[in-house]
Amino acid sequence: MWIEVMVMTLEQAGEFVANHGLAIFLVVGAFLVLVYGLWKPPSWIHGPFESWISKKLEAIERETRAQEMIAESTKAISQTAEEIREAIRAQDRDLE
Repeated sequence: MWIEVMVMTLEQAGEFVANHGLAIFLVVGAFLVLVYGLWKPPSWIHGPFESWISKKLEAIERETRAQEMIAESTKAISQTAEEIREAIRAQDRDLE
């Protein structure tokens, strides 16, 4: 019994990928999604990822608080400036 082995040249391999690239991409992507969905990663993979996300969320919360403080400070400064302008106008009226 003779078994022929098909040898593919680099040009033929490139042509195959060019013709079937999207299908290959979709099959590999679906496989990865399925594996990730069914497989719970070990803690040495999951732990650093969770800590990285929690650090990013904490940084976002700190940035939000800082932006709120800046907005409140700006509002207070504007209010103080308006009060000073009103006081100057009142003095000008008193002088006239």
